[in-house]
This record gives sequence, structure tokens and C-alpha cells, in this order.
Amino acid sequence: MNTRADTAPSPGTSLVSRLIHRAGFADERDFILRVVQPGLVGLIESLAVELAPQGVTVNCVCPVGCPTTGMGQEVLDWKIRRAGATPDEITAATARTNPLGRNATEADVAEAVMFFLSDEASFLTGVALDVDGGAHLGFFPGTS
Repeated sequence: MNTRADTAPSPGTSLVSRLIHRAGFADERDFILRVVQPGLVGLIESLAVELAPQGVTVNCVCPVGCPTTGMGQEVLDWKIRRAGATPDEITAATARTNPLGRNATEADVAEAVMFFLSDEASFLTGVALDVDGGAHLGFFPGTS
């Protein structure tokens, strides 16, 4: 990475990336995601190490699909095909089976990003934060 003074980020800069988290999402994209995501987390960690001496933090959020986003709608459509249930049934089952008992919102993801950009996160770098209500703990909400 080029770290010349004229191209380096300013001290106090925060870089935040978003990685897609689709625990157990078994379709043709699943293989690619499972191969690429750990590499992207590794890249975030490497950048964090390289940029830390300049006072720059590098973190990423790994959100579960929010039903109101394009990705969330893709996940919902996949669950409908897999379970043969209605969108309302799947959405309710997803909330009911999530450890926190509700579906993710766009605000949940935005708040995580805003936290990483805040002064309160100034000592965090190289963090990959799952914003999924606990779904990463070994199951895929709404499919059990």
C-alpha cells in the first residue's frame, strides 16, 4: 500500500467496509461468499495494521439481510422458495428464531457504521462486526 505523506489518510480517519453476512445461504453464490468473505476480513485486518501507525482505524460491518433492502429481499425470496411459506410467515419466523427476537433494520446497520466512525470507537481497528442479532452463532433465522 502506498503510504506517502501526500496520499496517506489523515490521523483520526476511519475506514469502514460492509461485508455481506449470509449464514447458511445455500445457493450458487454461497460458495463465492464463503471463499471471499474471510479474505476480505483478512484485508481489513491487514489494512488496520498498516494504517494504525498513522492514527487511521479500519473496521467492517457484516450485516444480515434487512427485509427492506435488495439483499434482504433476495434472502426472503430464497427462504420462501425453500420453505414454501408466505413472506409474512417467513418474516415472523425469522424474528422469532433470531436470538434477539426481531428482524434487522437498516438503522441497525447504519448505527454500527456510525459507531465505528465515532470517537467512542477510536481504539477499535481490525474489527469485523456481525450486525445480525446473533444469527452468526450457528443457525439461519427463519429456516428452522
